[in-house]
Formats: sequence, C-alpha cells, structure tokens
Amino acid sequence: MNLFVYSELFFTIQLSLMKTTLKQTKLEELNVVFVENFSNTFFTRLVDSYYEFVQIFKDQKSTFTKFIIWMTIEIEKLITILHNQQYIGTRNFTFSMKNIDILLTKADEFTLKLIDIKFIFEDQLEPILIQIIRTQKDIIIDTLRQRHRDEKWTPITFQTHERLDQLFFEFHELGVDSQAFLEPFIHMDDEHDLLQVDLAPSTLQFTKAYLTFSRDLFKIHYLSINHIIVEALVELIKLHLKYYERTLQKTNDKNLKIFIMKNVDFSLNHLFQHVDQLYRPKIGNAVKFFIKVYEKMDKFQEMAKY
Repeated sequence: MNLFVYSELFFTIQLSLMKTTLKQTKLEELNVVFVENFSNTFFTRLVDSYYEFVQIFKDQKSTFTKFIIWMTIEIEKLITILHNQQYIGTRNFTFSMKNIDILLTKADEFTLKLIDIKFIFEDQLEPILIQIIRTQKDIIIDTLRQRHRDEKWTPITFQTHERLDQLFFEFHELGVDSQAFLEPFIHMDDEHDLLQVDLAPSTLQFTKAYLTFSRDLFKIHYLSINHIIVEALVELIKLHLKYYERTLQKTNDKNLKIFIMKNVDFSLNHLFQHVDQLYRPKIGNAVKFFIKVYEKMDKFQEMAKY
C-alpha cells in the first residue's frame, strides 16, 4: 500500500472515530456543562489522532499538511454543531461567551502541549463572534433608548442597608470593587430616613449592562476581533453620554444640571475608566479611541455652566 492510500485510510478511520465519539455525548439543554463535556470529548479524540498520526507517519513530513487540513475540517464541524444548536449564538450573550471561552482555553492547552491550533479556532469563530457582539450591542442600545425615554432624573433610594448590600454584591459579581465604585455617590437622606444613590436609574441599568458586556468580551478577546470589541465599547459609552448631553441642552434647572453632571462623572471617571484600565494592556494602538472619550468631559462642564 503506497503512502497516499495509507494516509487516506488513516483519515477515514479518524473521521469515523471522531463521529462515533461525539455521538456518544448527547445534545442536552443549553448549559455550559454540556459544552465542557463535548469539548473534552472532541479534544481527547484530537490528541489521540495526533499521536497516532505522528507514530505512523513520523518520517513522512509531507503528509503533515493533510493532518492540519483534517483538523481544520473537524474544528469547523465542531463549531457548526455548537452554533446550529445555539450553544454559541445570539440567543444568550453571556452563555455564548462562556462556551467560546471554553473552546479557546482548550485550544490553548492543545497548542501548548502539541501544535498550534488556536489560530484555526480564532479564524472559524471570528464571523460568529462579530455577529454576536453586534447583536448584543444593538440589544443594549435598544434598552438604553427605552430607559432614557422613561427617565425622571431622580436619585435611586433604598429603605434598608440590605438592599444596598445587594447592589454592592451585584457590582462585585461584575468584577468591580463595588464599595469604592459607588461610595462617592451614596449618602443618607436623614429627612426621609433613606439611603440615596446620586445616580439616575438609567445610569445604573446601563452600568450593569456595560460591565457585563465588557467583562464577557474581555475573557474571549483576541487580536483579529480587537477592532470590533473596541468599536462596540466606544459606541455604547458615547451613546450613553449623548443622552446626558441632550438633557443638559433642554434644561435651565440648576439642580438638574448638577445631578446630570454627577451621572456624567460616574459614567466617565468610574465606569468607563474601569473598562479602560481593564482593556488597555490588550488593545494596543486602539487605546487612542478610548482616550478620545474622556475629551467629552470639557464639553459637559461648559454646558453645565449655563
């Protein structure tokens, strides 16, 4: 049997083994555990295939290209299955990001131990990720519009410390030092015996959505989608600030202007600064788009004077 026929037989056998192995892991309801198990099964079979290939064809380097092609096809099939079943897709952003993180982490492990396949996963996932990121950005924008449409521009109040502690916990879960993050904007309203947060409800809602979005994208960030991530983060914060600008333009109420500027200060110097510091080591020259966002503060201060 010549080398070509032998290699074709090898890949036919590996294809059959991969198919049989993956069939043993049943598609279940949407959950991260399934993706973890399914990925483990896939990568275990891939490792076995690699060692078998190396052992059989160790002196035939010319056939290695065929192995790369076979791996690429199998990776494409894996991603297609997960995408078609909405394990990675636009239905649930955080869920999809967790699953993509699992794939990229396992690809990293395979790359460190054997050969580089991370670039194959990144290439295959790129169009899916672009669609997911843009869809989630649009969802946040739609919610932001509705929140600002209904905004009454009054501070948030809590009747108990327990409710405030719950808010601290929510922000802690989003990766920020919640007390330091919110403390400058919290005070006791002694007259009404209430805890008051000098932020509008729309500001708080956007903050939660923006922190979730930035945290989940940070986990799966890689070079070829860097521009899409930076573009989305900048577009969202600019649109959020635009609503403050419109409100300042419409009012002559000094107290309202003071309140709006507290929200601007929080959004730029606390929320966006946190995201900036998180991403700055990763985004390279794209940091210039982040720096430009801070320049808006001068415009706001001018508007608040009149």
